[in-house]
This record gives sequence, structure tokens and C-alpha cells, in this order.
Amino acid sequence: MPYFIIAFITLTLLAYKPALAVQQEHAVLQPPIWLKTSPKLDVLATTQEMQFDSYEHQYLWLPEGHWLEFNPELFDKFIMSVGNTQYIQQRVQMDRDLLCLEKRCQLPALGHNRVVAIQNRQNERAEFSAQVGHYQPLLIALNEP
Repeated sequence: MPYFIIAFITLTLLAYKPALAVQQEHAVLQPPIWLKTSPKLDVLATTQEMQFDSYEHQYLWLPEGHWLEFNPELFDKFIMSVGNTQYIQQRVQMDRDLLCLEKRCQLPALGHNRVVAIQNRQNERAEFSAQVGHYQPLLIALNEP
């Protein structure tokens, strides 16, 4: 009797065609989280575009594993620095810290949270537009023959 049960289960499993789950990653872009710093660090807005008055600075939150993507022309209008807090910052240099192509630059993803300070260096109002990207797993079910 136990041999019959084992044979039945084995034949049932051999006849079953399981679906194989393949995990792929795809990039997801979303608006950055802008921060206000007074009276305490808190969320100001979640928007792709932020208006800056002359010489004004703002902060945005860059979570662990996320990158910041923006147009390289903005690097001529704005000063960017990055750090673990709004107080400890290092100025971003295009040739050292950014990955740039013709139409976009990326501040690469790291394994810890960061605060990015952005300051308008012009004597006039300007708009900063950016997106935050991350990889999200995508499960695809494939039928095996």
C-alpha cells in the first residue's frame, strides 16, 4: 500500500507542468521627496519640479538604493551637495560624482540614505526638475515545456 501512494504522488508530480518564476528588475522613476528643515526635518512636498528664488536652497531625500536623475544643464544653474544629514555635506562635482550622458546626469545609488542640498546660484528665479529612480523586482511566470 505505501508503494502505491508513493507511485501515485510521483506520477502526479511528473504530469504537473509547473510555472517557473523568473525575477527581473526594471527601473522605476518617481518624483523626489523635498524636505523642510525648520523647525525640524520633515516632508515638504513630493514633486518633480521645484521653484527656487535667487540664491535659495532646498533639500531632498534620497533613500538607500535610489539614484537622482536630472538634466545636466541644471548643474550650471544650481550648486549640489550631498551628505548623510543636512549639516554634513560634500559638494557634488560633475566629473567625480555624477554619471552623465548627453541629456541626463545621475547621482548614483548607494547603500545608505542621503540628503541632497540644492542651491540656486543665479540672481533670478529658477526651476529644478529631477526624478528619483530605483530598481523594483518584477516576477514573470514562464511555463516550462
